[in-house]
Parts: sequence; C-alpha cells; structure tokens
Amino acid sequence: MLKIRLIPVIAITSFISVPIWGTLLPSQSHAEGKNLWDLELNKEKTEILQNDFKSWMDRKGFESFRYLFFERDPKHWRISSCPNHKDFCLVMEDLKSSSHIIKKLNKPIPLSGHLNLFMEFMVEAWPKQTDLGKKNREDAALRIFLTAHLDGRNAHLGFAVTIDHEPGQIIPSQRKPEEIKYIALAVSKSEEKVWQRLSLPIAASFQKAFGSFKKAEIIAVGLKSDGNNTESDVKVWLRDLKIKQVSSER
Repeated sequence: MLKIRLIPVIAITSFISVPIWGTLLPSQSHAEGKNLWDLELNKEKTEILQNDFKSWMDRKGFESFRYLFFERDPKHWRISSCPNHKDFCLVMEDLKSSSHIIKKLNKPIPLSGHLNLFMEFMVEAWPKQTDLGKKNREDAALRIFLTAHLDGRNAHLGFAVTIDHEPGQIIPSQRKPEEIKYIALAVSKSEEKVWQRLSLPIAASFQKAFGSFKKAEIIAVGLKSDGNNTESDVKVWLRDLKIKQVSSER
C-alpha cells in the first residue's frame, strides 16, 4: 500500500473554451452557483467498510454497472476519513479489477451553457500506462460518466482522470465509439499525492465530443475506476462531486 504524503492542497481549475475546438485551459477560480446534484460526501458521519458499501450504494441510489455477463461491483470501495481533511471521502480502490456504479436521476437535468461538473479528488495510485482508445489498455484512475439524452439518442461522456492523454483530448470507446466517449482532464502529472479541484463546463464538453445538439438533458451519473486491463492497482480519494448551475466564470 502506498503511503499518503500529507501536503498542502493545490487547486487546478479548468474549463473548455467556447470554440468547440478549444482545449482545457486554466481559469482563476470556481464560480458560485446552485447545486443541481450533489454526492454529498460532506454529510457522511461515519466510516463505511467494504462489506457494508452496498448499503451506502442503496442509500444513494446507485447500482453496479452491468454489461452482458459482466458486473462491475465495487469490492474494495469504502467511505473513510479524507487524508489531511476533516471530511469523509469515497475511497475508490481497485486491485487489478474494475468497478463502476451508476445512478439514474429521478429528475433529468436540462443541459445548458451554465452547467458545470465540480469535483475534488486525490490519486494515490495510478494505473500503468494506458490507452483509453484500446479495450485491452482502457484503464483510468477515475472516470465520472454523465449520460445525456441528446436529440433523441443516449450519449455517455466519461470525464477521465488520466496522465496518458493530452488535456481536452476526445477518445472514442472501442466498444461503442459513437455512443461512448472520453474527454481527458487537465490534471497534475506530478508523482506527489495532491488534492486537485476541477470545474468543467458540461454542455461544451458534450458538444466537443458529440457535435452540436438542439435539446439535451442529463439522465444518469456514473463513477468508475479500474486497473484490470493493465494489471494495475488503482486508488483514488474522492472528496466532492456535484453538478452546479453557475452564472459566470470568474
């Protein structure tokens, strides 16, 4: 097990520029806004061990992702005190395995230009060199999936925490390249274990990945970590995850 180094928090805030060909660029701060969906990890009161994690999923409305005969049930995930923080974190740990949970939203969220995905996390163990465009190398420390209904079709966009792809790069999934795509985030590539904060424009990200659309809404949220294809052990501390309606970027 890697030892966590308790170091000062750093902030990395990114956004996609308005032109659809823009890449992830730094901005100065997070915009204030209204939470439309929140994982609410700051409201957790006690630790939840691996063998009780299913009860946490049930309480939050998550279920394990299933595809054909595969079930990505998290066997090593848990809720634990965040390193160097008073809050509790979702510990996403995979030991040469793959975990993926999803939540269908009771009330879809209309996709607009004022919608941002906000997340705060720390990667403790990265997977070995990966290639999200190749199924046998398709691992990532953390992916936040948003499923949107775009003009009558479903589109799945995975916001990928990876150090093996350029920020802003769009990578189609080898399984369903027209329906599932990943966008690589601008993250710290240092080997230091640091807290990272990202605020990402959702509509611009979907437009960059899937092209223009007239009407869209978010219908599901998914969380995934995996190291199964590269035989890697992966560990991420997720401290915050929410969808915010913001008025402006400052």
